[in-house]
Amino acid sequence: WAGTLWLTSHAAADRLLCGVGTNTFVDCPQCLETSMNSNAIDFWWNWDYDIRVDHSHLPPQVVRKAKKTFTPMIWGTKMPKDYSFFHLGGEYIMGYNEPDQYGPACAGETTARTFGCGEKDYRPATSAGFASLFDPVKAATAWQILVTKLASVAKESGGSVRKIAAPAMAQAAQPEDDCSRDPVLPNATKYCRGWLQAFKAKALTLQCTSLHGRLTNCWDVIEALPIHAYGRSAKEIKDKLHEYHKVFLEDFQGTSGRTKKTLWLTEVTMGTNEAEDLVTFVDDLMNPTTGLQNRQLFGFVERISWFSEWSMGAFTLGSYKPHSYEAEDFILTHCRSVGRRMALPRSLKRRAV
Repeated sequence: WAGTLWLTSHAAADRLLCGVGTNTFVDCPQCLETSMNSNAIDFWWNWDYDIRVDHSHLPPQVVRKAKKTFTPMIWGTKMPKDYSFFHLGGEYIMGYNEPDQYGPACAGETTARTFGCGEKDYRPATSAGFASLFDPVKAATAWQILVTKLASVAKESGGSVRKIAAPAMAQAAQPEDDCSRDPVLPNATKYCRGWLQAFKAKALTLQCTSLHGRLTNCWDVIEALPIHAYGRSAKEIKDKLHEYHKVFLEDFQGTSGRTKKTLWLTEVTMGTNEAEDLVTFVDDLMNPTTGLQNRQLFGFVERISWFSEWSMGAFTLGSYKPHSYEAEDFILTHCRSVGRRMALPRSLKRRAV
């Protein structure tokens, strides 16, 4: 299931960086080693600021590369226990995970009648969208506290991290919903479209010091805008990218006093493990004619990472209901960037290792 995509020559800074978002490596350090040795991974992340991988039995060169390509994330309002990630070798840290969605964990009877959970509901937390972050105005104040702390660590302890990415968005860029109401309340919205617009408006009024040590507002400390997109067709994904590009055009162009930013697509898949469908989806998304590898069309997109779990069944997406056989395990190979073989998912009826 390999597909080879080639790009015309562009400046190095214009190259699309490919990666993977996964928790797989915690249970499979050898998978991390394979990924690092493949030369296919420009970056990887795991919804945490800690690598959380026992690398004691991995070759030193693999460990060095894994640390350098790791992009840490501050998932929610809880501050890190330590800031050793500043010294792993990477330059970026990502902000909150999907505060525009309300998705707390449910644990059966233990959490029944709280957070909208039922007695038989068992699900992990899917986003950081609790009351303190779901309201983008409140989130901007929390962001100011976080950025202030990170800037202080950068100044005092040094390290390689000098750039921060905005909170990652799951919902649409527009319209702007009123998300000031606690999402746990009955009939309150659980999804906040336009969250990043409201967050930007408030953050522009707050003072922050960037990780470079520059005094500015709490919006322009940001250098990348990550979003997540799931769809049954590549067109849906590309439409969402274009929508964010349109709404935040001044940020991507660096005009009207804004610092220039890039867009990251850090979670993407189509909710199926039908091999032929996936191959078509990835080709349509990544091809050099109408896809992300066309840097004239999508030069504002700097990074893409497949939503990749070692074992994950297909899931309902919009009106699409997976076939029963799709619920079995599948493997995703990793995406590869310019001049290399590109990422293609592989559909397997049984898990392969």
